Amino acid sequence: MRFPRYFFIFILVFGFTSSTGHCGEFAKHLAQKRFQLSSQTAQQDESNLTKHQHALKAFALSALIPGAGQLYNKNHYRAIGFVSFEILGVFYYINQNNEGKDLENVYEAYADEHWIEDRYWDALATASGEDRDDMEALRTYESGRWSHHLPEWRNQTYYENIGKYDQFNSGWDDAQSDFGRDSQLREDYTFMRKDSNDAFKRAGTAISLVILNHLVSALEAGYSAGRQSNELQASLGFIPQRTVANNYVPALSMRILW
Repeated sequence: MRFPRYFFIFILVFGFTSSTGHCGEFAKHLAQKRFQLSSQTAQQDESNLTKHQHALKAFALSALIPGAGQLYNKNHYRAIGFVSFEILGVFYYINQNNEGKDLENVYEAYADEHWIEDRYWDALATASGEDRDDMEALRTYESGRWSHHLPEWRNQTYYENIGKYDQFNSGWDDAQSDFGRDSQLREDYTFMRKDSNDAFKRAGTAISLVILNHLVSALEAGYSAGRQSNELQASLGFIPQRTVANNYVPALSMRILW
């Protein structure tokens, strides 16, 4: 009965040895797969970094010059659109700003001719009873009665106040009342100032649109660059896979290219 026993032991030893050999092959195969996966992950990380740099560069180019990022992305029609909008916006800003300045010079010259400062102080001296030559007393009365004052220098506030508030009505050389609103010259002056201010407002709107064009162009360029870099091609299916025992089994396969 010893022979069967030794034979059984031999089978166990042989089986264990064979299984150990298969396990070693399996471990080697698994290590190779892990190395390949690690290499692919590193390549994808490097690729992702390149994509981010590509999108950031496109964003920065268009933020500086609208359309430059689109040109970098080879979107020529979009580049032309953003550049054209930029040129038109800058041109319109310059045009309206110059028009506003020209109209400003016109209404200031008009005011210098028709609004007489002495008439205003004469009216305040009469209303207050103060000495006409005592400017300090007249200015004190002015600040105590009204919330606005006449600046000593002919600045923007000066030209705004004399047309806007009734307290300065007396200075217009066709005025019939000191603190009313009966001067036609003043009415005309008010519309002249409005035309100038409207031109400046249009210039301000133009520059706001130019700034917005920079932002939209930059965002579009960065977004498009990101989309171009992240175009995916995916496939899903089953392929035969050989095992360590040389058997073939179906394995799920997914392939993604970008």
